[in-house]
Amino acid sequence: MYDKVYERVLRSMTPFHNKVLRFNYDLPLEHLGKALKTVMIKIEKCFCSQVVYKAQDRLEYDGRAVREHEEIKLSDLYAIFEDEQRLYLLGNEYEWMKVGLFGEELDWYLRIFIEDDNNLGESELRTGNMEIYVCDEVMQLILKDVEGLQMGHILLEGAKKYIEEIYI
Repeated sequence: MYDKVYERVLRSMTPFHNKVLRFNYDLPLEHLGKALKTVMIKIEKCFCSQVVYKAQDRLEYDGRAVREHEEIKLSDLYAIFEDEQRLYLLGNEYEWMKVGLFGEELDWYLRIFIEDDNNLGESELRTGNMEIYVCDEVMQLILKDVEGLQMGHILLEGAKKYIEEIYI
């Protein structure tokens, strides 16, 4: 996890003091890509962001922070979400770790995990999940849009408690 984001996690600061939205189980990549695009469209509208930053998310791996991050244009991110192979590569760029996406102001954070092909049987679909951390007002807008997709059971829970459960 990028070090400035990691500091906010440890201190339960925005956006980690509100809620986290995630799916109860992994979704096929086609559905996950649609959900991720839906979330990012709402983030773009609410925060007027055209650039997103990406970093390793080591929270559940070894709990360490990283200083490296990469800039991604929002248009490029949308293209990744629409292509299952590119989404798979994004989610598996860092072995056994999630990918963290965030804005310059650190007012939202999106974690993405894609199951590695090595862990799947021959007939199993590629699947993954996401977690979005954002203020309550924007979370309600995202929840409404994601529920409209009708593609999985959504969990909305306290971010602080959830992080305490998953943090190494």
